[in-house]
Amino acid sequence: MADNATLANQKKILANQAAITANQKKILANQVSIKENQRKIMTNQKKILGLVEASAEEIGKARRVAFLASRTNTMLSIPMLMSMIGSHHGFFI
Repeated sequence: MADNATLANQKKILANQAAITANQKKILANQVSIKENQRKIMTNQKKILGLVEASAEEIGKARRVAFLASRTNTMLSIPMLMSMIGSHHGFFI
């Protein structure tokens, strides 16, 4: 009976290790995606500031993308801040 329990535990451990490996691969993929997005943001900022040659149309598009990124960042930061503050003052959002 002990051998069956040990074997079952080993199978569970292997399944957990496989799940951890899959999650690590997802994390690495997300990190690559974040770096790509940072590169896009920096390129748009350079266009807006005039550090890179760009047409008026490209600058306008870069401004729109920067505006939307900034607005999204603000809208996602407000709930985060409310949760951080609220958790120390007796309420949680």
